[in-house]
Amino acid sequence: MKTYVYIGAGGFAGAVIRYLAKGLAFGGYAGVLPLQTLAVNAVGAFLLALILTVALEIKELDIGILPGLSAGLLGALTTFS
Repeated sequence: MKTYVYIGAGGFAGAVIRYLAKGLAFGGYAGVLPLQTLAVNAVGAFLLALILTVALEIKELDIGILPGLSAGLLGALTTFS
């Protein structure tokens, strides 16, 4: 049951961060490439690799928190794109 709470809390936080990231300005860029989405997805992919590497190889974290961080927080942040 704790795992579902971690996923829900992570999903909430990731969705809020993604909403706030829509306000990022890239020097008045008005091209067709959505730079906010690209930036959020690149940061999310980097953080996913970093968190999983640290959690699985360097420091032993609680196994219940990993789905909360990966599927919850980073899944909502990047919308799995």
